[in-house]
Amino acid sequence: MALRFIGIGAPKCATTWTYRVLKEHPSVHFEEKELNFWRRWSSKGGKSLEWYRRVMRDDDPHVVAGEISPGNVRLPVEVIRAIRSGFPDVRLFLNVREPVSRIWSRAAHAVQDEGGDITTLGIAELGPYLLAEANIAMGDYAEILDRWLSVFDPEQLLISQFEDITREPAVYVRALAAHIGIEAEPLVSCAAFHSREARRTTRAMPEVYRRLLREQYHDALVALRDRYGIDYTGAAGAAPVTDAGVDSGGADLSP
Repeated sequence: MALRFIGIGAPKCATTWTYRVLKEHPSVHFEEKELNFWRRWSSKGGKSLEWYRRVMRDDDPHVVAGEISPGNVRLPVEVIRAIRSGFPDVRLFLNVREPVSRIWSRAAHAVQDEGGDITTLGIAELGPYLLAEANIAMGDYAEILDRWLSVFDPEQLLISQFEDITREPAVYVRALAAHIGIEAEPLVSCAAFHSREARRTTRAMPEVYRRLLREQYHDALVALRDRYGIDYTGAAGAAPVTDAGVDSGGADLSP
């Protein structure tokens, strides 16, 4: 089995940066940046499992193939069971982040993708970006972990915090390399963060939304702390956007 790892997500938690670092490893193969195979397969509108095995180089034991698709956080348990059935030894990893900050970062990215500037939007205009149900659900990490770990063994899943990744990226890539079974040194040499956000005007999330989101996440954060030992219950909430360059692939990939 060539498929070695699946990155579950979550969006705006250094997933793109992780992809850009991993793809520099001489043994690692990606078919594309966000394959989203399992989400499309579950809707019956995607490619076949035979195709997936082929692009994951199932016939080549020397290839370490994988995918990182942040949409994997939303896969239902029946699809996760299908992954386990086809690839029982696959290694998984999930990056998490203080969820209010994650939503604010994702909102800034979404506004920019539409050609806008989040610093110019009024309070009411921000609502659809910040309060979308699907976006909020992506920050309920306890529920995501419960779903995946109802199928996979805990030792198959590496959980990393965005805040630790940005502070000590080399420590993160060493742990990730050990988890998926590749040599760490080719990753360490390109594991520096370089944010381009300093060239933008930043803005803090309006307090009314920060309070509302913290209230909505209260039970989820308590569950995350009590079941998985990750404590965001005392976080101050969303800070000004300062990390868009990270998730946009702002890794130093020079030799």
